[in-house]
Amino acid sequence: MPLGLDPYIASKRRFLNPPMHARFLKRLERCGLGMRQARFHAALRKYPAPAAAQQPHRQGQFQYPMHQKIEDDEMAAAEGLLQRAVDGHGAVVALVGSPGIGKSRLSREIAAIAAARDVDVFTAYCESHTTDIPFYVVARLLRAATGVDGLDSRVARDRVRDRVPDADPEDLLLFDDLLGIADPNAPLPAIDPDARRRRLTALVNAASLARQAPAVYVVEDAHWIDEVSESMITDVLTVIPQTPSLVMIT
Repeated sequence: MPLGLDPYIASKRRFLNPPMHARFLKRLERCGLGMRQARFHAALRKYPAPAAAQQPHRQGQFQYPMHQKIEDDEMAAAEGLLQRAVDGHGAVVALVGSPGIGKSRLSREIAAIAAARDVDVFTAYCESHTTDIPFYVVARLLRAATGVDGLDSRVARDRVRDRVPDADPEDLLLFDDLLGIADPNAPLPAIDPDARRRRLTALVNAASLARQAPAVYVVEDAHWIDEVSESMITDVLTVIPQTPSLVMIT
């Protein structure tokens, strides 16, 4: 029986910034993503899905420990999640634990395996000095995913439109602005911040659902994520189980 449920990997509860991380995990839980924290366990175990996540494509969830030395069963489980994502059953994995316990190492190992299988890997790093900059992390992740880094703004806008040809023109203007490639001569729609976030989320979700090639997305050091990115990424993750994608959040 396929696992189906968005899994998580967890360990000792201790964070550099507990309130930020706890809030993010609670948002994921409210979206039915099966994210929760757990104390250290000695072996891989299977748990039933929480009531909020009882959907046809979600039937179980994995929880297993983190060690600085990545154990064979941990790698096998993580590789299994990667393979399921490649096969079209996306997953969201939260690597939760104290500094130095091995979260980033495991995410790098899985990213390297994915890259060796010709799976696209996109990474964004949260930074302590950017926690108050709205959209900072999500913009970095989307710039990587759209391949606009290093491109002239005009070329970058053309690339975005090639990837989402059916998008609303006004939404594309908002997306250009988010990615930092906006046309200075094109006025942005006059909408409030919440409406902007909702429209951007809808655009990103539509693009994710339309994407056929498998991908791995990594968000590192989420305890430093800005609140707007946190909210938007949480909404974007709701469609991941329907895509060939693996999302890893450390």
